[in-house]
Amino acid sequence: MAAFRPLALATAIAVAATPSIADGLHWRQITAEEWLAAFTGYTMEGVYSDGVRFTEIVNADGTTDYADPEWAGKGDVFLLDGQVCFRYPEPGWEGPHCKIVWQRSANCYDGYFADDPYRQKRASLVSQMLGLESDVRFWRSEEPSTCPVEPTS
Repeated sequence: MAAFRPLALATAIAVAATPSIADGLHWRQITAEEWLAAFTGYTMEGVYSDGVRFTEIVNADGTTDYADPEWAGKGDVFLLDGQVCFRYPEPGWEGPHCKIVWQRSANCYDGYFADDPYRQKRASLVSQMLGLESDVRFWRSEEPSTCPVEPTS
């Protein structure tokens, strides 16, 4: 029982400190299927933890149109082992680039890359629960964003 105390304490702190947690509607890890339902047919707009902004249109056929200041191109999105994954034909971008997604509010999501060779450490479950150390923060651009623009890394 004692092993669960740190996790319970972190959860209690998160609930007390974050209004969106207290309302019980958001601040949870979502399934890959929920992400696909939320973003198919929409433009995802976001910012990586290094400040680079991007957009990505998620088409109904599973293809995507990605753009950031340094590269734009076509890709595809798919689900793998409960994660949302992307791949692109550009050398060095092939992937798959998979992430775990947490919904922070009605139109605010944090992504944590599952297999990123450039990331030296993975965010702990507690950090993910608290919305810390995210690799990317994003939202549907067709609706008002309900989150701060910068990810919390």
